[in-house]
Amino acid sequence: MTKKLSVNCFWSDKEFAMFTGRPPALSRRYHSCPLPLDISDEALTAGGDVLQVEIDGLDEHGWNTKGMMHNATISRMMTLAAIMQDEIMEFFFGNQEQFSMERVSALKKKAYEIYTHVPGVLYVTKESLADMESDFLMWRFLFGRLDYLRIHFLLERLSHERGNEGKQRLLEVAMEIVDLTIFIWLQRDRSVGQHCNYDYIIMCYGMPSTGILCASLLKQTQQPHSIPAAERLPTAEVVQILSLMISFLEWVKPYALGNYKLCGRMAKVIRRVLDQVFEPPPSQEAPRGNETAWPADDMLNWTGMVDGMNDWDWLSSIDWSRGPYMDFSSMPA
Repeated sequence: MTKKLSVNCFWSDKEFAMFTGRPPALSRRYHSCPLPLDISDEALTAGGDVLQVEIDGLDEHGWNTKGMMHNATISRMMTLAAIMQDEIMEFFFGNQEQFSMERVSALKKKAYEIYTHVPGVLYVTKESLADMESDFLMWRFLFGRLDYLRIHFLLERLSHERGNEGKQRLLEVAMEIVDLTIFIWLQRDRSVGQHCNYDYIIMCYGMPSTGILCASLLKQTQQPHSIPAAERLPTAEVVQILSLMISFLEWVKPYALGNYKLCGRMAKVIRRVLDQVFEPPPSQEAPRGNETAWPADDMLNWTGMVDGMNDWDWLSSIDWSRGPYMDFSSMPA
């Protein structure tokens, strides 16, 4: 129980840091508590031979081999995600002179290797989630997958912005995150008790990825010849996903406090992006030799993505209510 309490405190610290944009209070470098073994609460309480049987059934990494989802399983998954997030946050809050693409690449490899041992998370799909009979299992596997994708989203964003790598993998991850975020809303009858958390889920998982898709779709529409074939988005699929995201955002209730207004503004932004896709304004050729000087690139900065000294803004405090590309001066608050 002490291990569970410790790892949950560690995870909470990382989530608050991600949400508020402040450095973590507890570094992984000073967190020495080992992960709890993946055994049931019943076996832990019973002790003796019952406990020993479950311990003997664990694999070499401490996971149960029966595909069960215990409370300890959840704690282990949350802690692994928090450890990776802690390492990633060092890139944003730490000494920038120590940043290197070698470290980013090593973290990508490490994340995959770690999650290879987490039962089922690497193979979760919408279809497999929908087929699960247990709503509890569906919810937990869904968030295990979202945490894994968020880690890769952050790393791919760093690779693209600071390492000048292509956006293909970043767009793929963003698409899956937004798709799974919408899946939560489409399956809302199976998680009635979690409705109060939906606005938080949008903020933490859906918003940054939605911004990536909106900006990329706009650029693809306005400058189709400047997009490499490997980075072209499937327009019809993205439009469908963004349309569903609008419905999700408008479904959020007023009791979501500050997030309610933010969700409303996000919905207006996405709707205007789709308007630009279906009814684009008269095209204006970008100046030769400066193909990045176009409105949707300004939108990248406006949506709060990595930009000089404001790296963390795109993770925690994206302001969808302002920006050079979308004119909200005539829109009601």
